[in-house]
Amino acid sequence: MPQRNVTITSQQDEFVKSTLVSGRFGNISEVFRAGLRLLEREEQEMQLFHRELDKGLMAFQQGDYTQIRSPDELEAFFEELGEGERAGQKGNGSSWP
Repeated sequence: MPQRNVTITSQQDEFVKSTLVSGRFGNISEVFRAGLRLLEREEQEMQLFHRELDKGLMAFQQGDYTQIRSPDELEAFFEELGEGERAGQKGNGSSWP
């Protein structure tokens, strides 16, 4: 496996040590690989988010959107989507928006 020499802060070093002491990881390489996996997953999620955002913006620019002007229209919109009660907001007296 390729090897790298990295510099970390004292706080990061303490965190690495604590993960080793806890037994969560067997060695420093495992700690760094886990961190890199999380960073890679975050990068993939951000790429997906940006692709979906671009699709949404393009749809909006082409006039493909629903304009909602009131709480009743919002509720009807979600009912059309098959959402029904969403996250307990229906009928709980919450104010618009």
